[in-house]
Amino acid sequence: MSEKALYTPAEAAELLGVNKRTIYRMIAAGEFPRLVDVRRRGSQRSRTRIRREDLQRHIDRATRSVA
Repeated sequence: MSEKALYTPAEAAELLGVNKRTIYRMIAAGEFPRLVDVRRRGSQRSRTRIRREDLQRHIDRATRSVA
């Protein structure tokens, strides 16, 4: 995994080999870390991201349960 601190849901989906909608479904089901809102100061537009640590923890859990 690259050294980015935050990933978009689309980037996380690509890393996991799933569709972006799957990421949102997993979040809604409590199977994936919550999104972080990183909107810029004064902006009304939401910019959601996933922390690298949360994504890595999810990957570690998923690979342990398969192994």
